[in-house]
Amino acid sequence: MGEDCELEVRNLSCQFGSFKAVDDVSLRVRRGSIHALIGPNGAGKTTCFNLITRYLTPTSGNIIFRGEDITSKSPSQIADRGLVRSFQICSVFQSMTVLENVCLALQRKTGDQYAFWRSKKSLKNLHETAVSYIEPVGLLPWLHKPASDLSYGRKRALEFSVTMALEPKMMLLDEPFAGMGHEDIGGVAALIQAEAKDRTILIVEHNLSVVQSLCDRVTVLVRGKVAAEGDYKSVSQNDQVVRAYLGVDP
Repeated sequence: MGEDCELEVRNLSCQFGSFKAVDDVSLRVRRGSIHALIGPNGAGKTTCFNLITRYLTPTSGNIIFRGEDITSKSPSQIADRGLVRSFQICSVFQSMTVLENVCLALQRKTGDQYAFWRSKKSLKNLHETAVSYIEPVGLLPWLHKPASDLSYGRKRALEFSVTMALEPKMMLLDEPFAGMGHEDIGGVAALIQAEAKDRTILIVEHNLSVVQSLCDRVTVLVRGKVAAEGDYKSVSQNDQVVRAYLGVDP
């Protein structure tokens, strides 16, 4: 696979009846890079994420993470290996505060995930570390507010904090900027860029200006297949990509 390759997907397919949601997809994500997976609605991007993290079972193909075939592993086993994802639909605990959400993620690393059921005091030693993940996404004013009180964009920022608190080797981010105001996008983008110095990031994103400025490499899916791969400039000039996005011949 090569020492510089963090994740390799080989001939991955997923079929529902006669419909192929993902069709023979192969890609390699270089260690320490920010790699984008883009494409029009229904292209199979989120399905690819679900397959890689085993929330869906591939019809065929293999998933290699850090040299290990994880195709048959469970989602929790994959997360334990350091491959952690966010979701297109925000997945934080709505009744818990911002601080508690991040502390809960930190507890996973201690092997004491269920301490929060016994007493909130058990979380106090994690507060300082949790704040270090919360401050960069601008959520300190909402530290003790339940997640249900946050705007959708701030919930996405909280989810990113929770993902970082798990200290993954690789993060899969599914539309992390969805619902964010323009003023928040730049800060979170800078944070993702900073995080990529220590880990690898695969991102699904519809905001192409973010993809252009943030990502080292881009893979384009169209109707479940890889249509193009390369840097942003080369894929944006690809005829098939232009047709898929604009519906017209270039």
